[in-house]
Amino acid sequence: MVGFSSLIEMGLGMAVLLLSGSFRAIPLQMSVQIVMIGGIVAFLATSLGYSNRFGNTTLKADLVRRAKMDSETSR
Repeated sequence: MVGFSSLIEMGLGMAVLLLSGSFRAIPLQMSVQIVMIGGIVAFLATSLGYSNRFGNTTLKADLVRRAKMDSETSR
């Protein structure tokens, strides 16, 4: 799932570069480096988003927020 999401993110980023015309002004070596760095960043961002630790932390924070809202409304 992380790999698939990273590929989609990289593809969309490259499409934006191609459509903007900026890709032609960049040398080939630099464009390969940009794609590689973009892929690494996309992979790290999506793996963080799909990780259990991050999800559990977000879920706990949401449950605390909901419990606080429910206790305030019942007063």
